[in-house]
Order: sequence, then C-alpha cells, then structure tokens
Amino acid sequence: MQNTNDKLITLGELNTEKYLSSDVAVKKCEELRDSNKKIVLAYGHFDFFHIGHMRFLELAKQEGDILIVCISPDKDLGSEFDETARLQAISIVPSVDYVMVNLFGDIEQLLKNVSPSIYVKGNEFNLLKDPVRMKAFEIEKNACKKANVELVCVDYQGESSTDQINTFLSSFTDELQQYLTMFKQRNDLSQLKQVITNCEPLKVAVIGNTILDEYRYCQPLGTSSKDSILTVQHESSDVFAGGILAIANHVANFSNHVDLFTSVGQNTEEQTFINSQLSDKITKHFIPSNSNETLRKIKYIDQYSLQKIFGVYVMNAVNNNDEDDALYQQLKDTLNRYDVVIVADFGHGTISPKCRELISNESKFLALNTQANAGNKRIHTISRYKSANFISISESELRLDVRDFDADIRPICLESSKRMNTDYLVVTRGHKGSSIIEKSGKFFTIPAFKSNVVDRIGSGDAFLSITSLLASMNVSSEVMGVIGNAVGALAVGIVGNKDSVGRDDLMAYLDSLMNSSKA
Repeated sequence: MQNTNDKLITLGELNTEKYLSSDVAVKKCEELRDSNKKIVLAYGHFDFFHIGHMRFLELAKQEGDILIVCISPDKDLGSEFDETARLQAISIVPSVDYVMVNLFGDIEQLLKNVSPSIYVKGNEFNLLKDPVRMKAFEIEKNACKKANVELVCVDYQGESSTDQINTFLSSFTDELQQYLTMFKQRNDLSQLKQVITNCEPLKVAVIGNTILDEYRYCQPLGTSSKDSILTVQHESSDVFAGGILAIANHVANFSNHVDLFTSVGQNTEEQTFINSQLSDKITKHFIPSNSNETLRKIKYIDQYSLQKIFGVYVMNAVNNNDEDDALYQQLKDTLNRYDVVIVADFGHGTISPKCRELISNESKFLALNTQANAGNKRIHTISRYKSANFISISESELRLDVRDFDADIRPICLESSKRMNTDYLVVTRGHKGSSIIEKSGKFFTIPAFKSNVVDRIGSGDAFLSITSLLASMNVSSEVMGVIGNAVGALAVGIVGNKDSVGRDDLMAYLDSLMNSSKA
C-alpha cells in the first residue's frame, strides 16, 4: 500500500513547492517562526472545492504572513475527492503558501506540531445550530485555548458546500422533488439527526464473511492474435477490507459498541492488513481459518471507466468443523448481550446451518442480509434462515429466492415477509430506490437519490449497516428508508470499500436534502 506522502510527491499537477510532508511541515514552521512570520492555519475537509473556499482562503491570508492549508486524510471522510484531488485544487489558489495532509492526529496534535499564530474558520461556525457540529467546533475552540493559538472567524459571505450540493439536487426528477416536498411536511431535519445520534449507545454484534476485495486496474488491449481472449495490461492495484469488515466499519461510525465475529486466514500479512483497516472502536473476535489465505475476490477493472472486466475468486470451499464449533461457542455465550445482531451471510462457509439456527433463536433483534453470488453458485438465499426481525436484500436476490422475476414487487415482499416472520423487509432496487414492507402489511417506496455513481460495490452493505440500527429502535419505515437511501447515495461515490460512510457526511447530505430550495 502506498504511503500518502509518496503518492503526492509523484503527481504532476500538484505544486510540489507548496506541498509539505509531515516532517517537512514541522521544520518549515520552525523556520517561519524564527523569521518572525505570522502563520495562519486553515484546516478542513475541502472535499468539494468551490468559489466560497477561495474567498475564505483569500481573507484567511490577510490575517497573517503565511497561509498553510491542512486537509483531513482520506481515512477520515467518505468523499469521492481524495487527498490528491483536494490538494491539487487548493494548491492553485494564489493566497495559499503551503498545503499538507493532517497525519498528526486530532486538532490538538495538529496545532502542537504546526504551532500557528492564527487558526482560521468561516464565520458560519458562529451561527451553528446543529448540536453535532457545535460540539466539534467547541473541541476546536478548546484546542486553540490550550495551544495559545488565536481563533479567528472570517466572514467571506460565500456559498457553503451545502449550497453547492443543492445545485446538484436541482437536477432531481420532478417525481423525487415532489416526494421530498411531502416528506419534509411530515419530518424535519432535527428528527433525522436525532435518530442517527440515538444509535450511539446500541450494543451491536456483526457476524459474517471476511472478504478482501482486490481491484486490479488495467488497460484493455483487445483480443489476442492467436486466441479469442481478452487481453489487458495491468497498471496498478488496491486491496479493500470488504464483506463483514466493511459493515463493521460503517456501524462503528454510528455505534460506540461494535463486536465483530468472523473467520480469517492464517496469512500474517493479511491479518496485519485487516487489523489496520478496522476502526479502533471495533472489538475483534477472529476465528482462525484452516486456510492460509482469507477469501479474496479479485476484480479486473478498466482504469479509466472503472468498469469491471472480469473477476477471480481465491477461496477455500471446504467447511471446517473446528471453525464452526469455535464460532458457535462464542455466539452461544454472547448473543443475548447485544441490542442488535447484524448478519451478512455471503454463503462462503463462515456461518454453518447450526450457527444460523442459533442466531435466529437467540438474537434479541436480528438484522439479516444474504447474498447470492458466483462463489456460492447463486443457491444461497434468504430462506436458509427461518426468521429475522429485519431483512435487507436486493430485488434480484429476493426474486431469486421466490423464483419469480416478473410479478410486481409488493406481493413478493408481502409473501416473503410473512414466510420469514419479519417485522421489516427492505428491498434495495438500485435506480428505483428501496421498498419497505412492515409486518402489518404497510408498504413504502422511497425513490433513489440521484448520485454520481463511482462504484456500486458495498452500497447495499452500507444501507444495511445504518437501517439495521434504526429498525431496532422502531424508527418509522419512511425515515429509515430515506436515511438508508442517503447512505447508499454516499456509498456509491466511494471506490470499493476504500472508506466507510461517516456520520458527519451523512448529516451534511441530509442537511442538503432537507434544505434544498426546490424540495
């Protein structure tokens, strides 16, 4: 895996004279202070760079002699704009002297290492009403006091990122605009944010298959001159923590108590990678696999369009009784401790029939997803479980389970809901949004929110992660569906499982939805 700094140094479009690595930044700031230069520090995501940011930075520079702009690292936010793109955008602003990525840690560590004279924010932070953002700003103010750094809020009267996002929301269909208008009459933003905040104390267990998603970016060369096979040229690759690992990371952004139960291979390099990709908030319960390697799904991808060309599974299809018994015993002793049990069963052997029965019988609130895929020969469907409180499944997988690809979605949902004895059955339907049926028979359809689709892999897992928590608290189906669709819209903007959907990103997206001028 590439080091962030190494990646940036090789970029042609980034003004490397302005870029500071962490080590260089500390030395450079010492030199500037020794020269009696007044350092101004601006810090933020800058994930959607716009004219308002430029005005803000121009005013920030007027507060001192040297303006350093520091951005959050990719791992701290789920944005389609990575460190490279964000630094490139900022580095071309004339008023900016230096750019850097915050690899020091929290705001206190950043201020300690840079030691600016001024820490600058936009004046909108003095007008905050959202309790989550107010709390975050209070942390920044306290850090400035502790570091003896002056906090200055400049009034740049520019468009916020939310305003910019609303420009994109104006391209919503009339049908979606009408839906949002009606939804806003029944719900308000504070309610949506409160139910998300209420997820924090939930004790959550996540159980399922660990998958390493390897993306091999290629340049297609065409067919071979001798054989009619597609030939590609390998350019680069990425490995992402997928399957239940991705779900655990999503959940950890909303709940403070997350336990992960899964099996992993004995390859120490892979184990080190897996540990490095999981949130510190996750308590790990790893069952050693008899296989040396963890299940790996390799996808060959056109590097320009990000279209998948073909895939390869590296997997051990042999079930191991010792693994099964170890997981069974751990779950038997602990399942009743959790408010929510989220199971993502991809049908690759981690969860045996015996464990499925235990999970169905002992969970206080079971949220369930099964997946039919090439690795399980598309015979692994939701019917392998006898019941669940909450089921989230794609439309194609639901239709496969009921063996009906033509009927309207509502009667299929009703039949499956009754058969599975579930309180909520949610069907994710891609560009058609999501449909939800309650045990009472009440049926909702939530339209999809138009989004820039980068990669659909993992969007269903992200949807499952947040809606499971909301369903366990009896949040209304419509609110649950809207928040779930918002999470899905954010998730499809992320390549693979490079990032998880963060709470702040979700709050900002909902803010944009609820405050869009046309809805």
